[in-house]
Amino acid sequence: MHPELKTPCVEWFGNINNNGYGRICIKRQVQLAHRVSYCHHNNVNIRDIEHLVIRHRCDNPLCINPEHLEPGTRTDNARDRVERGRGHRGERTGGSLLREDEVRDIRKRAANGESQSSIAKLYGVTSSAIHYIVSRKNWAWLD
Repeated sequence: MHPELKTPCVEWFGNINNNGYGRICIKRQVQLAHRVSYCHHNNVNIRDIEHLVIRHRCDNPLCINPEHLEPGTRTDNARDRVERGRGHRGERTGGSLLREDEVRDIRKRAANGESQSSIAKLYGVTSSAIHYIVSRKNWAWLD
């Protein structure tokens, strides 16, 4: 059970989509089970919240416990993912040109007085990429 929640998860045991969320067919329309649970327990029409996501405070996509569910925007959901360490970042994104050990080395070289342009040439990236790494605008979470 999530430490901040007073009740355990109630997991959906029906059909599951490719993203690991429960799904249910209502009136010939497939709905996400946690959305249906939220609407049912809060007396909300599912069509009235189409613009919102129903977020899991427990981070369990199978959970349908209404006490674990809360509405929010896609931005809220993305922020939750980052704050809770569930999002891909750094070299795990698949599109990163650098590895974590290289970013640490870049910061070390810059701290030792090496120019950002020479570091950029060494790693095959732009000087602005080095600037963002050194100023912690990129890879800020990395020690």
